[in-house]
Amino acid sequence: MASLYEAVELPTISGQVGRCVPQNGTDLTPELTVASLLTAALESFVPESVGRAYHAVRACTLGRTPLSNVVWLHQLEAANGCTLVLDRHGLTARGGLLPDDHLFKFMARNGLIKDNRVIWAPEYPLLPSAPLRPAAAAAPTTEMAAVAAAGAQQQPSCAATVLNVYALATDVCGHKGVVHGGLSSALLDESFGYLLYLLASTAAEKESRALRPELPSAALKSAMTAHLEVDFVRPLLPESVVVCVAQVEKVEGRKVWLRAELLSRAPTAAVPGEAAPVVYARGRALFVTPRH
Repeated sequence: MASLYEAVELPTISGQVGRCVPQNGTDLTPELTVASLLTAALESFVPESVGRAYHAVRACTLGRTPLSNVVWLHQLEAANGCTLVLDRHGLTARGGLLPDDHLFKFMARNGLIKDNRVIWAPEYPLLPSAPLRPAAAAAPTTEMAAVAAAGAQQQPSCAATVLNVYALATDVCGHKGVVHGGLSSALLDESFGYLLYLLASTAAEKESRALRPELPSAALKSAMTAHLEVDFVRPLLPESVVVCVAQVEKVEGRKVWLRAELLSRAPTAAVPGEAAPVVYARGRALFVTPRH
């Protein structure tokens, strides 16, 4: 915590004790204003947590949170069935959903994540199937086509979904001007964790039972990542607003497979003249529930 003396470097003082007479008759620098003095004094004795809370409340009051003016996010939050379960205040507050040593809580408190909103949608349109890689894009056999057709008929049109929205800051890059791939992977993995946690909650008990009736809902809260694969599609730039859309793909015993996409905005029904959201990355993960 900087003291007033450390924050403001005053000119050399000469003359009688208690007098402040700058040498050579120079004036104080223009930057040394009453506001800067008061700010330095306030920061010297107000606890950091109080200052952070003040600035957070002030930002919310003034409507200046980075995600407050995102139109598609407002539409998503207002959609039928969608529920906001976490915002920046909840992310940075002590205690709460995330432990105090959590990576994303640290990033938010230190300005690397400027804003965050997590939205729960019990019935959200399924993500489109990921395009086949070149090695797997050979002409399909009759058997493969039959299996694909049968799967399409059995697949539901909606799924329980988490939409995890972030406003990223500048200092999150790997290559110059490109968000670090490890952070993109972490965004996907974190969204998978939120999805399993919400499926384990009382509000999502119906969806959880539909996935696997014999699986205790609480077990999903303890599931851990066993495997994570990420396909990077396009470079993600710093200072971007991104949404990670995560859904359960299948359940096999104690294994839960999930998939997600990192997008420029939430996918919606096609609107004439509106471009599709940009896909930055696609992820697929295997989570394993503990033995009981």
